[in-house]
Amino acid sequence: MSPALLALALLGCARPSDLGPEELAGPLDGELLIASGDVGFDSALLWARAPGPAWLQVEVLNSGRGFSVRSQPVAVGADGDFAATIPVGNLPYDARLSYTVIAAPRREGAAPPADLFDRPPEGALRAVGHLRTAPRPSASAGLTLLVGGGLGGQSWCRPPAEGYRVFRAMAALEPDLFIASGDMIDADGVCPERAPDGRDNIPGDFRSVTDTTVDWTDRAATGALFSAHWHYNRGDSSLRRFLADTPMIAQWGDREVIGDFGAAWDRWYTGDPGREGYPELVAAGREAFFAWNPITRGSGDPDRIYRRLPWGRHAEVFVVDSRSYRDRNDEADGQRHSLLGVAQRDWLVEALEESEATWKIVSADVPISVPTGANAWRRGRDGWANGAPGPAPDGEVDRAPETGFEAELSGILEALDRADVEGLVFVATDPQLARSIRYSVDADGDGDALVFYELLSGPLRGGAGDPQALDDSFGPEVLYAEDGLNSFTRVHISPTPDGRSATLVAEVYDDSGTLRPGSRLELPAP
Repeated sequence: MSPALLALALLGCARPSDLGPEELAGPLDGELLIASGDVGFDSALLWARAPGPAWLQVEVLNSGRGFSVRSQPVAVGADGDFAATIPVGNLPYDARLSYTVIAAPRREGAAPPADLFDRPPEGALRAVGHLRTAPRPSASAGLTLLVGGGLGGQSWCRPPAEGYRVFRAMAALEPDLFIASGDMIDADGVCPERAPDGRDNIPGDFRSVTDTTVDWTDRAATGALFSAHWHYNRGDSSLRRFLADTPMIAQWGDREVIGDFGAAWDRWYTGDPGREGYPELVAAGREAFFAWNPITRGSGDPDRIYRRLPWGRHAEVFVVDSRSYRDRNDEADGQRHSLLGVAQRDWLVEALEESEATWKIVSADVPISVPTGANAWRRGRDGWANGAPGPAPDGEVDRAPETGFEAELSGILEALDRADVEGLVFVATDPQLARSIRYSVDADGDGDALVFYELLSGPLRGGAGDPQALDDSFGPEVLYAEDGLNSFTRVHISPTPDGRSATLVAEVYDDSGTLRPGSRLELPAP
């Protein structure tokens, strides 16, 4: 069983234990990586990756309240990329906690130790991080949320001197949560010695998954390739520290596997549909995503990524997965052309309708009005928007205008308008363009419009997207736009003095931590 599937019982107190030579291997050589994610008001997911076969154990504590809790030791090995996601519960609500992870070297087949903290074995590694648990559902509390995606893309990789400086800028804002909204690796790309501007990169020892020498039918080899991409980005010291101290909400985009892909397809229809091994490639990419991020795999639907995460009474995050269930991009738009799949679409509508949060933040990995999709004239659109006709080679028919997923989005908006949903904000980074957009759509035709917003930013480090005309199907009103920018979005929710509602302020920052002029958007309590 994969370590990420383990449901761990918590120990009120642990027994001391000696580890004999039959349990121990040689010292662990390398970094112990840690992160936290999907925090609730009494729970969190703790993630760790050891540099080799190991026992992992975590302890969460708040010395000021005299609180501590430990997990049982977990074995990790090569089959799970030496990583595990460990759920912990019975945590105090709205508390700033520290957590410690110990990794001890392990021999395959060894019996688990009772405890690593009371008597850490020789050669063990230790790492410390911090997190804040969510407020109780009824509590009036603020939230500082950062949204970012697109890391190391288009050969814009880790500079040797400063690394990914954006994470130092993000850490300085002291966020409560970070939405890693997709493309946190660029499996399509490589990291050569020079970036496109001629400056030095730290070279990456990996190929692109599109390289014709990569055998997609070899599941183990493609899995190792994805792992190399993840290990390269997570090797950045600023990112390591940021993730250790900032709980994340992990979401995948297309670059976690391959450009403009759909996980349910039998062929790579947006590239070379004749290439063998596409399902195996997707499966390997999915396994790597779950292995490298604090996200659990449920027994009923182990591939499920979409979920909802409340933060007190004023905020709730809805994570959308537009990769796992989508129909082919090159099929005609219509009521049966689905980006989300029926089950997820119904879940999203019902969850938004029943949510009592003041602000409902939908984290999508594709934009609403920015037309996306490489070579859309042939391969179809990759996001909601049909877009305007684009250039196509002589003799080819431009199919892009009718291959988006607008019909499905129209149905979603109609249901939300009928239910009078308020405080709706979409966030995304996939187009890698900084935009703030307002929508006012009378989707159900009753004369009362559904008003919502879309906040776009990114990449964190990479080639920025190409500016293009927005699709006007849903009447986008651009409030802020900036191009050629490495950036992220800050969303700050502040309760009103009476605590009954909250205001929302959204801002875009560049990778140096500078607030971009004109990007501040202040929304009053709905």
